[in-house]
Amino acid sequence: MVGTISRINFISISGRTVTADYANLPDGFKVLFVSKTSGERMSEPVTVIGTVPFPLVINLPDTFPSGDYFLIATGANDEQFAESVEFYVG
Repeated sequence: MVGTISRINFISISGRTVTADYANLPDGFKVLFVSKTSGERMSEPVTVIGTVPFPLVINLPDTFPSGDYFLIATGANDEQFAESVEFYVG
């Protein structure tokens, strides 16, 4: 993908539903939540790009902890290709 920049953009959060969009990420990339405070990658939810409609609509489990997060897009070897802005889950 010469000349293209991979991106993932946080759009909004409503209740326990996060909406985001992305560009220049091929099928099979994963979207993960990362705690801004600890840097921990959350084990769920993990969304695989190519298996969900665009834009991404991600429902958080009831057990998802409150805090500041950002989204990352990772490849098959866990390499990070894009990161969103920070947002708060309450």
